[in-house]
Amino acid sequence: MLHLKGKLQLSSKPTGLVTRLRLGSGDAARLETLIVTESSIIPLDGIEKHGCIQLGTALDLFEPAAAGVGDRQLDPFGAEETLRSPVWDPYSGCVYLVYGQAVACLTVIRDCDAIDVVAGNPYFSFDEEDGDVSAGRSGSTGGFQDPTFVVSDGQGCLYYLCNNKTRIRRLHLPPSSKAGAAGAAMPGRSASDPAPSASATADPSTTAAPATGSAPPAPSQPRAHTSLLPFQLPSTITGLACDPVAPEPCLYASTATAVYRLPLPLPLPLHAPATSPLGHPTNGHQSGPAGTPPDTPHETSTPELLAGREDVAGDTDGRGEAARFRLITGLSLDGVGALIIADHSRDAVTSSVRRLERNGSVKTLLSGLPGKLSRPFVLQNGCLALSHGRQHVIRIVDLDLRPRSQPVGQAEGGEVKRTLAGDMGSLLDRQPDGTADLTLVAGDRRFPVHRAILIARCEFLRKQLESGYADEAAAELSLPDADPDAFALVLRWLYTGAADIPAALAPAVAELADRLLLPELCSDAQAVVLSGVSAETVVDLILWAESLGGPFAALLPSLKAWYVEHHEEHPVHVTQPQVADVADAALERLAACSPRLMVELHKAVIAARRGPRR
Repeated sequence: MLHLKGKLQLSSKPTGLVTRLRLGSGDAARLETLIVTESSIIPLDGIEKHGCIQLGTALDLFEPAAAGVGDRQLDPFGAEETLRSPVWDPYSGCVYLVYGQAVACLTVIRDCDAIDVVAGNPYFSFDEEDGDVSAGRSGSTGGFQDPTFVVSDGQGCLYYLCNNKTRIRRLHLPPSSKAGAAGAAMPGRSASDPAPSASATADPSTTAAPATGSAPPAPSQPRAHTSLLPFQLPSTITGLACDPVAPEPCLYASTATAVYRLPLPLPLPLHAPATSPLGHPTNGHQSGPAGTPPDTPHETSTPELLAGREDVAGDTDGRGEAARFRLITGLSLDGVGALIIADHSRDAVTSSVRRLERNGSVKTLLSGLPGKLSRPFVLQNGCLALSHGRQHVIRIVDLDLRPRSQPVGQAEGGEVKRTLAGDMGSLLDRQPDGTADLTLVAGDRRFPVHRAILIARCEFLRKQLESGYADEAAAELSLPDADPDAFALVLRWLYTGAADIPAALAPAVAELADRLLLPELCSDAQAVVLSGVSAETVVDLILWAESLGGPFAALLPSLKAWYVEHHEEHPVHVTQPQVADVADAALERLAACSPRLMVELHKAVIAARRGPRR
């Protein structure tokens, strides 16, 4: 059911929301969702359940002091410039946000929330060039030009919109930012590295001695590195999102009426750091194959139009270029990798919430929300938060969305929070790292895996491996008919016990799980199939489920009921096509493949029109 949960009135303009993993001294790590405004950061209370969501007490913010660096003395933080665009970064295990013309991190030092500039200068903006970026609060240290829409790829890079609003920049965090890096006390700075003086140019590659003058300078620290992505969108960018854990990781960018997708990882810039944040060696100033990490494309990546059309506005649901947007005002990702989009509606006084699947299908979830809402954010309880900047309001809408997985990485102020699922997922992500003793081949892709894990988790694979089906000499097992993208999700489920299954891959995952004797995963994938059914797909899904039979027979009644309910009439708030309007070709296939089923559905539709008998 779709309904409003209410609104939160703020004292200043909201500029973003973020969920972080926070650990204070003596406390277990906990999730905390924060609203960032132009001048403050405010926790949300009651977000862990479908109850009353309220504003907490604004955080007392500090910054590392110039003196007393041995025990990390802190000074009160004066928000002299605006705060905006927060993002959780798993690579460093902390929140990054824009502070004026700089990028800063929000971290915890001795139970205190501290903001520290890691790149740029809050007070000065300059024409940006590729290369190293200093960090500072005073002097003429180089900065950025109005950075906004900051997103993280979880691998050591942040992406943000730069000054002309049609170009995207990439910020490589220094290796010392990585969670658990030796000597790293906070992102971008080591424990021995003093904070910059208020009267000196703050450059992390030069370190001033303590006030006593008795200590030698600390060793130089790597700087952040910035590069301009080699493409320009046709018009002003209105939102960014990054999905680093999808079967095909990608960066999303929207203009007013279109959404684009850019595959990750991206090629390194011409002047790349000596070591990329991913840990791959580079050849310094070389580009192309000789200076590119093994998993980085050699060719220049270009954005792919996923949905909508430039300069063609509308409110139409559909797939790809058939979909229409009026004025996109922000993007967010839900827990199954779909984009949740804020779209300003035709009447210019209300907003809509749209959902964009990885396959380019657009569906309106809710329309008629008052005001020009922007910056959607999926909360941990499945609600959606939208910002109304002019009225200083956060509106909460209960759409029963699936939230993103909890933030991973180093809990701020403490050690890395370890879980079995997280460690197993990391083991899978690190492949090939020399620990795998088997290669599974699915389609045209090869997956290095661990034989013992597969034997323990999958009865089908255990029998294959123990029966000598696998080529022992090559240590390979081939599944030639398996969809490689679906198999990647099955493999993640085997390692971690969970997988975010997109609707487009759900049928293939369900079939593969059934083939591999994984009934729990098969059931989960069927649930995703049912949740993502549309007028365009329902007939083919009915034929698919009937042809497979067995464990898929239980899905048939639900698909038939959906067909009957959506054959001609829909709830007012849903603006999707009717089955009778868009499924002519599919209906012809249904009549040819299963006349009995066609007659059954036809009778059910007639019965539904007549209503219950009295």
